[in-house]
Amino acid sequence: MSQDILFITLSICSIALTVYVCRTLYYLIQILKDINKTLDWFQKTLSNIDTLLSFIKDKLDNATSYLASLIDLARIGIGLYKDVKQNRPIGKKKD
Repeated sequence: MSQDILFITLSICSIALTVYVCRTLYYLIQILKDINKTLDWFQKTLSNIDTLLSFIKDKLDNATSYLASLIDLARIGIGLYKDVKQNRPIGKKKD
């Protein structure tokens, strides 16, 4: 009789332990899936940032090629403004 009680108690404990281990594994797997989703999102975000920075770099590289021309145009415009301000005909040099 006491041996039957022992076996029943051991079987109940083993069932409880099995349920606990299965539940713990289930939650561990769910946590790992969430971490994987977060890392995928982070990777996509970094990829988008990299694409944006490459786009900006290309635009700046293209803009610097026009910078010398813009400076020359600005110099001519400032010269014309000074000529108009001093009431000289446009294009005449100082004497």
